[in-house]
This record gives sequence, structure tokens and C-alpha cells, in this order.
Amino acid sequence: MILSLLVATSVAGPAHVHDATAPATKQALYDSVLDHFDAAALPGATVDRFGCATVLVQQLKDNWELFDAAEQAELTALVAPWKQDLVEVLPSLPPPPPEDGPEDTCIGAVGAHRYQTTHFSLEWDGDNIDQDDVEDFAEALEFSWETEVEELGWKEPDLSHAYKILVYIDSSNYAGAYTSVERCSVGFSPYIVTGNGIFWGDWYQDLAAHEFNHAIQFAYGYGHEFFYWESTATYIEEQVYPSHNAWSPYISGYTESPWIALNASSQQDSEVFYHMYAMAIFNFYIDEYLGGHDLVRETWEYVEDYPSSIYSLYMPTILEDLGHDWEEAYAGFIAANTVMDYEESRYFGSVSREDWVHELPLHDGATTSRRPEPLGQNFWRISTDAFDADEPDLKLHLEGKLGAEWMVLFVGTTDDRVEEIVVCDEVEGESGEETREGTLTQWDRFEDVWVVMSPMVYDYEESYNYAFDVWSEGPPEPPPEETVDGEGEGGGLMGGCATATAVPGVWVLVGLAGLFWRRRD
Repeated sequence: MILSLLVATSVAGPAHVHDATAPATKQALYDSVLDHFDAAALPGATVDRFGCATVLVQQLKDNWELFDAAEQAELTALVAPWKQDLVEVLPSLPPPPPEDGPEDTCIGAVGAHRYQTTHFSLEWDGDNIDQDDVEDFAEALEFSWETEVEELGWKEPDLSHAYKILVYIDSSNYAGAYTSVERCSVGFSPYIVTGNGIFWGDWYQDLAAHEFNHAIQFAYGYGHEFFYWESTATYIEEQVYPSHNAWSPYISGYTESPWIALNASSQQDSEVFYHMYAMAIFNFYIDEYLGGHDLVRETWEYVEDYPSSIYSLYMPTILEDLGHDWEEAYAGFIAANTVMDYEESRYFGSVSREDWVHELPLHDGATTSRRPEPLGQNFWRISTDAFDADEPDLKLHLEGKLGAEWMVLFVGTTDDRVEEIVVCDEVEGESGEETREGTLTQWDRFEDVWVVMSPMVYDYEESYNYAFDVWSEGPPEPPPEETVDGEGEGGGLMGGCATATAVPGVWVLVGLAGLFWRRRD
């Protein structure tokens, strides 16, 4: 199946180019395949030979014509060793009557050995593969089916009523896997390829949950951007094996580089590569704060209404169409990330901050290497312990690059929980810049106050500069006593921000509009 390509490549400087029209370079794709499947052949490989290569293999298929016959044979031997050519259409078996259930894969046996279950056919050629490992992996795949399809309500993979899903285990020490689709007589059937290196600890179980979710994703369509394929499959590991938390190390791809664009994707840039998986944190946010696991699944069901979309559906639009205000949701997401305010926060690393502030006033701005890309963020932490008690209002003024439509937050936190979010308003500024201003009142109520900046655009051709000031300002003078005719002048600061304040058992909205800070119980 030839699909149009959406590929990201790294460029010099802090921004990561995401070009929907330019194919990946031949050398970049070749090097990425070696990185995953034969790292010893590529000195200086940057991507660990572990994890998921689903996106990479899809990109390789989409650009297959870039390679000559000898190169295609070499790559096929690495990626799909039972085939002569990666994109060739193999003869397929006719499907059995639906009531009989699947009896075989759509292309029959491809390995010298096979072990079959209700839904899967595990096959291999190497003599170094232990059948006990194969049977354990088969059990994990069936458990993933039971959990994801029967309990959580995801679709069955395409043609799984007629064909078993091929799972080929290569004899290499590759500790990762990928999922793709094979053309059959009546459509496309997913298949999974792993290396023999997956059998350590519980890893093969988490990988089974991850790759089976990719098999399901193909059934919904190709509309989601590449990052969301990997972030969702990483998130689903927690739903299938909640005691493992094998997804946790991947979250560092976000926490160590939060300035990278939310939808960034690349197989060549290792920082962006891990960021794709790390954006499982966004799936966790959707689950815990917006609509539970059902909403995560619904973001995939949404794709079925857009069959012609290829790796291009816009996440803000999806959430808006599913009934959620994008700006409110995004503000809540980046606020939660200040202290990793999630149910399993102990498994989330601390977000990388630009500074830990112990002195005001603060005058700062974007650094060259960490300028935020669209829907990427910069974080500052202000510790209230460093200041006198009864601190007055905290004020902020930001000047950012025009056109970025900046989101700027004050976030008050205590005991690693978000207590208040202040979204700063746009005010009139100088020509060529966007200005935001805001006020956080009585900021000594919190253990820490965070300042978060994010450019609210969604193509990441560049990153964005800004400069800002934060200072503490005394409270307004009390209003004078009323005059005899009752026309005294009132005093006070009108902060240009909306806030949501937490009190025990109830959320109180302050200001003209605000954000309700909510978690799933």
C-alpha cells in the first residue's frame, strides 16, 4: 500500500522542520533502518535498537522507489526476511467463512516454525529461538487483545475475523518491533515483526501491548500525525500492564526537551524520536483530565470520518470537534506538567526548567538552543520560600514574536499539585511583537509559582523568541471612604487574567472567564 508521506528531518539550530511535501532523504532512511535493525553496520548509530519502528517502516515503504534493486534486497532482508521485496504483494489465501473464524494468515506460513493461537500465528526460522519464549509472547498478545478489544472497546484489527495476524520473530538480537500491513485478497491485514532480543524481563509483554495497538490503529485509518501513533501505543502499555510502568523512561523524551513541538516526528533526530513516544504524557492528560480512556479511543474513532486524510489531522481540531475547548485543555496540560500532576506522578521525571528563581525582579527570555517550537514550552520555577511572607501580587509582562499567539501562564503549586492557573491576556504592544500581561494575587499562598510560555501555532518551521519580566507589586491602596453624596472613588488592580482557584470540595471561578482544574477521580 503506497501512502503519501509526512516526514520530519533535523536541521541546524533549535527548530525541527516538519515538511509534508518533501520525502525523507535516501541516506537518512537507510541509516535509520540500520540504526534499528543492524546497528553494528552503522558507526555512530544514535537510536537504540529497541522500541518501535512502525513509523520508520511505513516511511521506508512510502519511499521504496529511492533505492536500487540491491539496496531493496538488503533492506528487505533486514525488515521482512520472508519476502523478496518489502512492498511486493504476496499471494493470499481465500478467507474462510466468517463463522469458522481465522485458520491461517492471509499469506500462509512464512517461517520454518510456527505456533498459533486464536488470533495470532507466531512464526520463526532461527534455531536460537526458544519455543517457551514464543508461547509466552503469544500469551501476552492474546492478553493484549482481550484487554484492548474486549475490555477497552477498541476495534478489532482489519480482517482479523478472517485471518490470523502474522507475528514473525527474527533470530537477530534486535529488542524492538514494528507493525505494518500486508495486502490480502479482500483488503489489508496487519502483521508484526520482532527480534529475538525482546525476551528479557517483562519487556516482551509491554511490546506486545504496544504493537497490537498499532495493529488496531491501522483499522481506523491513517489520519493521525506520526507522533500520535507512537504516543498512543506507548500510553496503552499502562492500560494493559498497569503494574509494569515500562513506558515511564520514555517520558523523559518530553521532560528533558519540553520546547520541542508537540507534534514533532523524526526517525533521524534522536531527540525528536524519543519525544514522539514521550508524548504519551498527552494521552495521559486526555485520560485523567478530559474524558477518561474512552476519549483517547474516540480520538482514533474520529479518524474513520476522514478516510482521505494521511498523517495530517490536527489534534486541536479533533478535541474541539469532540466537545473540548482546545485552549483550556492545552493550558491545563502544560500546567499539570510543571509538577507532573498525574495519578502516577512518581513515574514521571521532573520537567526541565529554564531557571529556579530565588530573586525578583526577573528579566529573562528564550535561549537560542531551547526556544520553544509551536506547542512546545519553557518553564520557570519561582520558590516562594525565598521571599518574605505575605508577598503581594506577582506581575508579568511578555513581549514575544508576532504571530505566535503566545500562551503565558502563572501556575501556583503546592505538594506537587496544581492549585491555581492564571492565563495571561493579550494587550496592545509595539508593532512587530505580541504582548501578554497578567497578575497572580497573594502568591505566597503556594509552595511554588511557575511561569510557562508556549507559542500557539501548529507548524514548526521555526522556533520563537520572547523576553519577559516578572516582579512583585504591592497591593492597591484601599478605596477612600464614601463621600457624603456616596460617590467615593474605588481603587484596585484589574488583572488581565482568568483564574481558577481550588478550595476543599468545590472549584470557585474567579474573574470573567477561567479554567476549571479537574482530575478524573
